[in-house]
This record gives sequence, C-alpha cells and structure tokens, in this order.
Amino acid sequence: MAGPGRPKVVVPVHWDNFETALRNPPPVAPADKPRLETMLAAIRSASPRSTVLLPAYDTPYTF
Repeated sequence: MAGPGRPKVVVPVHWDNFETALRNPPPVAPADKPRLETMLAAIRSASPRSTVLLPAYDTPYTF
C-alpha cells in the first residue's frame, strides 16, 4: 500500500465513538481500540515518515 504522496501529517477523522460525550483527550472505547490501532499501524506502514495527529476536540490546528 502506498501513501498518498507520503504526507507530512495524517489526521484521522471519524475514528472515535459518536455515542460518547465530547472530552479531551477523545476516549477510545475498548471495542474501538483494535480498529484504531490497526488503522494507525497501516498509516505508519504506508508512510513511516508521516506524523499521525489524533486531533483533540475544540482545538484549532495550523498546518
């Protein structure tokens, strides 16, 4: 699997559980943790030099 141009930063979205209250850091439900870890491992494998940023709620980011 090749990353899309080997981006400097990868920001996964919609990985969290929409049924939980919004708080920082975003909670990872036990049932969601394996899927999140699998996705993060795939990102790191495809583009090892990319930084993976799991965004915090209500936090602005500048790239």
